[in-house]
Amino acid sequence: MEIKDLNYQLKYYPLDKFIKLAKRKILNRASITQFDSAHPCVFVLSTGRVGSQTLAHLYMQAKNVFAYHEAEPQLFGLSASAYMVGDASTDNEKLAQVLRQGFLTARKDLLDLSLHCGKGYVETGPHNTFLAPIILSLYPTAKFIHLVRSPKDVVKSGMRRNWYNGHHYDSVRILPQEGSPYEQIWQEMDAIERNIWLWAETNYWITNFLSTLPDSQRITLRSEDIFNGQEDTIQDLYKFIGSDMPSRRSINRILKRKMNAQHTGIFKVSSDWLESPRNELKTFLRESAISLGYEIE
Repeated sequence: MEIKDLNYQLKYYPLDKFIKLAKRKILNRASITQFDSAHPCVFVLSTGRVGSQTLAHLYMQAKNVFAYHEAEPQLFGLSASAYMVGDASTDNEKLAQVLRQGFLTARKDLLDLSLHCGKGYVETGPHNTFLAPIILSLYPTAKFIHLVRSPKDVVKSGMRRNWYNGHHYDSVRILPQEGSPYEQIWQEMDAIERNIWLWAETNYWITNFLSTLPDSQRITLRSEDIFNGQEDTIQDLYKFIGSDMPSRRSINRILKRKMNAQHTGIFKVSSDWLESPRNELKTFLRESAISLGYEIE
């Protein structure tokens, strides 16, 4: 192994995973050649602010996968670009090839590392969400988790983080697609309306994408059920990746940590938080929320 390769892997791979890779190379053990039900390739799709870091740590307890929250490099910009071009990301082969190469450049080493170590791969961060069709075209057996949280809580967290209001990632956040009715009124919409749109549009998009997949490749989980340690949800979480459930003690230890909880920013969601947004946006939010089991006051 050349020094430059060693430096790269030490920079981007957790040390324990790099050690496993080195041992496997030294011992020349056979690696698996593709992901399967025992070694799944899983990506979480979400708006963000849904507990994806907690989910990553829960999956780190599984023995059959390497789990990451936001692997480097992060792909927010590439994902947003895939969303903005709409159907062209799959219908236009030249564009789809560019997106595939962009994703592979960023992730192939990590994915190959998992295979080489005889493990599956799980990535829970939101920044791959709109790349899901591209990922599926590269890895046809890939599985997807729709991780969803109450719109009120996500909007509150987004507002406290200044989403669409000066946050340093706003330049790579999705905007209404060309021809969308929201494109015409985007400049008139305030920050809370934009965050409401983000929740509704992202979850609507994910739901439509997952509807094209068989049940074996998709699951929708509510973050509230995970945070509350609901037994059926925790079991489904591990069953989906073909793993035995870890001890309840280790699960509870992770859930008590409340990882990446929002502690800064000032924004209070009042009981009439949906009074000011325009009617078409409230209708869109309610329709998306109801489809996912959330009631909007």
